Amino acid sequence: MLADIYREARVIQNGKFWTTVNRFTDHTEPLAPRVLTEIAWALARRVPSETSVILGEEEKGASIATAVSILTGIPLVLARYYSYPIADVCPTSICTDIQHEYYSGQLIVNGLRKNQRVCIIEDTVSTGGTARALADVCKRAGARVIALVSAVEKVNYGGRNVVRERFGFDLAAILRIRVGPRKVTIVSKKPWESPVDGNPSV
Repeated sequence: MLADIYREARVIQNGKFWTTVNRFTDHTEPLAPRVLTEIAWALARRVPSETSVILGEEEKGASIATAVSILTGIPLVLARYYSYPIADVCPTSICTDIQHEYYSGQLIVNGLRKNQRVCIIEDTVSTGGTARALADVCKRAGARVIALVSAVEKVNYGGRNVVRERFGFDLAAILRIRVGPRKVTIVSKKPWESPVDGNPSV
């Protein structure tokens, strides 16, 4: 189902990037529960068993991270794309800068603690901007990221290299695509059956 969504996706220019417009990340029409369930199960199977916290972001990735948390029974923390005066009453609050394909500003995370084993769940990895910001937050919290699992990887924007540099393991992606001026090309031969890229629990 995810592959079919991206076969039908439109492409627009967003600054210097070509980006997709589709049912999954942009909700151009209501997302069927069966699609969300299929994606969440595919991601959940790649979450290391020793994970103690699922970390997602509240914009496009919130529905996916929440669904994975429900399926795995692992507690959830969501990063927010705004800051607010919470630090005085929430000692775990951490704010960091973020810049990626869609946004430049600040990201705030509450609830991470030292020695937690974190699995980051993403809807899409493109430039790796979210990964950089979440790496900073986890380092400052003393939490250890043991996997980053994404529904989609845009292979021509370098995010995989950022994940490897920041965390020391490979990105695990369900569907790998290339985005160009006029279309989306699916890179995975059989994306719905593709194995984990590398070992996310290293």
